[in-house]
Amino acid sequence: MTENTKKSGGGELHKLHTGKYLSLCERNGWEFVNRRYGVVMIVAITDDDELLLVEQYREPLQAVVIELPAGLVGDDGDAAEGPELAAQRELEEETGYRAGQMQRLLLAASSPGMANEKIHILRALQLRKVSEGGGVPGENITVHAVKRADVPRWLIAQHARGAVIDSRVYAALSLASLTSDELPGW
Repeated sequence: MTENTKKSGGGELHKLHTGKYLSLCERNGWEFVNRRYGVVMIVAITDDDELLLVEQYREPLQAVVIELPAGLVGDDGDAAEGPELAAQRELEEETGYRAGQMQRLLLAASSPGMANEKIHILRALQLRKVSEGGGVPGENITVHAVKRADVPRWLIAQHARGAVIDSRVYAALSLASLTSDELPGW
């Protein structure tokens, strides 16, 4: 390991501001966001080879965003909720689909220069429609089931109408094509 690649560690964590879900912190001169809860993101593909995507307004961007179903682990007050249960809950709340099985794909950093957040990415298998979805009150989520082969063109059309595309949607297309042996899991 060279001097420039040595892992920096330690240092005292200073909380600059604490909100309900996030804290703005500083350590070793670096400001970053500390997330209170874990995050799950779901790659859900129906039996008709459609990728489930959600559309919702995101205040930080002041725009409609196309993204994968996702949410916080334990934000409903269940401290014992793990990633698989949270993924099941979020998938059903947002899309109206229930998975017969959740497969761990990847544990990844969402924005390592800005946040300590790691996202548990899961693949939802054996999907069945159980409700209309749309999220919890106030989320106003629109669900889109898009044929996997059509996703790139569909995203271009969404961008052209002014929607912001979460880059992880593109990553999901790659993750969905990998076998269990090609994924690190967590």
